[in-house]
Amino acid sequence: MLQSDEIKQETAPSPAPVVPVDRAHRMKIDVMVNEKGKTWILYDRPFLTPIQWVEYDLDLDRLFFILSDGVTQDFGLTINPAMRKPLSRATQTYLIQFEGDKVADLGSVPLLVRHSHIDKWKVM
Repeated sequence: MLQSDEIKQETAPSPAPVVPVDRAHRMKIDVMVNEKGKTWILYDRPFLTPIQWVEYDLDLDRLFFILSDGVTQDFGLTINPAMRKPLSRATQTYLIQFEGDKVADLGSVPLLVRHSHIDKWKVM
């Protein structure tokens, strides 16, 4: 299981296509995946706008959250190499928001895997 320290969330200045992390809005996020690719994303605060889908970039080993207002939120969430193969099989993820030890919100969204198929060591 990947565990990250505090992840930051930023309010998006329009029309920023990818919003970087911000120290003003801290959020804890954990990702779990089993060997078959079933995926859960756990977090402790609501997102500013609803999540439409999540993208896993195989080239960067990073997760990106696409929000309902069109903003791509980058939380700096790097995927553990041991999770790479099972996560690349995923087609959806369960989103679970916790408040303390209780579930505050639960849902699922599509999880898209993107890969350039370009060998990063051969690119000049």
